[in-house]
Amino acid sequence: MATLTEAATLATVLEGSDDALAVAVAAGGAPAPRLTRGQLRALVASLARRLAAAGVAPGDVVSISMENTVEFLITVLAVTQARAVAAPLNAGYKQVRRLTS
Repeated sequence: MATLTEAATLATVLEGSDDALAVAVAAGGAPAPRLTRGQLRALVASLARRLAAAGVAPGDVVSISMENTVEFLITVLAVTQARAVAAPLNAGYKQVRRLTS
C-alpha cells in the first residue's frame, strides 16, 4: 500500500487488511466515526452497485453536494469505483443575487 509520501490511486486507498483502520473522523467531542478497510470497501462497493443499478454508467459525471463527512468519502470512492466521474460541489455555497438598478 502507498504511504502518504508516495503517489496513491483511489484503488490503493481501499487496499490492505480488512481489519486495518481506514477512516477515523474527529467529530467535535462526539465519538469519532471509525471504519476498517473491510467496512469501507463493503460500503463503497454497495453504493457503487446502487449507482450502476440507478443508471450511472462509466464516464458519467455525478455531482455530489455534501458536507465533508465519512459519507462524502464513501460517495466519491463509490462513484469512482462505478467508473464515473465525481464532481463535488460546495455544499455551503449560497447564490448571491445581483441587484441591478
